[in-house]
Amino acid sequence: MTRSRTHSPAPSDLDVHLLIEGSHRDPDSTGTVVVRALRPGADAVDVVVDDGPTAGRYPLAEVHAAGVFAAGVPGPLPRYRLATRYTDGETGETVEVVADDPYRFSPVLGPVDL
Repeated sequence: MTRSRTHSPAPSDLDVHLLIEGSHRDPDSTGTVVVRALRPGADAVDVVVDDGPTAGRYPLAEVHAAGVFAAGVPGPLPRYRLATRYTDGETGETVEVVADDPYRFSPVLGPVDL
């Protein structure tokens, strides 16, 4: 079953600024499962969860015109992908690109590695 839900805990203005700069030290520091994506030029971004009790598509809200999108997703968050929609400048058609979010993976280096 595919469900579409809307959650919108937008990050603070400072968080958005740091995300755009690429200097946010802990983008998951809110204590909830918030997915953020930087997709300049995108028309829309959805979180796609294929399996489990939270299966469905969760639209991310555009929180900054530079292409920052964010949404809360019910947790714990299983494997998910991002579906990004763009408008083709030549044909005007909507193109959707579905890909893994590289930030959903655990850190490669942890305290033991340092």
